Amino acid sequence: MIVPGSSSQQLAAALAEETGRALATPTYDRFPDGEGIAAVPDFDGEEAVIVAATDADEAWVELLQLQDAVREAGATDVTTVVPYMGYARQDASFGDGEPVSARAMAKAISTGTDHVCLVNPHEATVADFFDVPVETVDAARVLAEPLPTDLDDPLFLAPDEGAVDVAATVRDAYGAGKTDYFEKHRDRDERVGRRPRGPRCGAGLHRLRPPRPRGQRGDEAPRRRGRPGRRHRHRRARL
Repeated sequence: MIVPGSSSQQLAAALAEETGRALATPTYDRFPDGEGIAAVPDFDGEEAVIVAATDADEAWVELLQLQDAVREAGATDVTTVVPYMGYARQDASFGDGEPVSARAMAKAISTGTDHVCLVNPHEATVADFFDVPVETVDAARVLAEPLPTDLDDPLFLAPDEGAVDVAATVRDAYGAGKTDYFEKHRDRDERVGRRPRGPRCGAGLHRLRPPRPRGQRGDEAPRRRGRPGRRHRHRRARL
């Protein structure tokens, strides 16, 4: 039985139609204190295929709940399909005291599944962080399907050099064109810049500065409420 996450319902429905499997209808509710709960009341089977992109923090919680829900409902074999794996770009510790977030997320997914399928992960090596068998698939070809068929010498740009293969796959699927990539400059404290590499794309460097914290003006430090270094605690009651 295929179980869709809330942000992957269309893909899950297409997989169910293609494979002839039944499609579950999960429910998503929220308690007054803000906590969410994902359930699969109509799940009936021993095999579950959960299709859920983790494109937001809430989606991670939702995925873990769906994994536990199908186990609770009797599933003995669980496969988790992740069309987009959030935090995959944090595949190393980039500073003192920073986590390897991709590894932490992979470990979390591994606790509730028997198999994982990743779709075009940021780096193939992310699969090594999981504790269960992982298969990676390349779905880049489908990006060419909606493009007009009469483009004149199209250029397929990758966001960086590491994604050139993806751009080449789309170009090959389209059947014409060239590939190039942006040269990326990172300054984690202040800005990120990208420069189109080829002369055809120009050579301007665009700098993006992070927005000022709310309430900050000029060099004035942002205002804080409450005691520094401590968080306010509120009693919460579930109604």
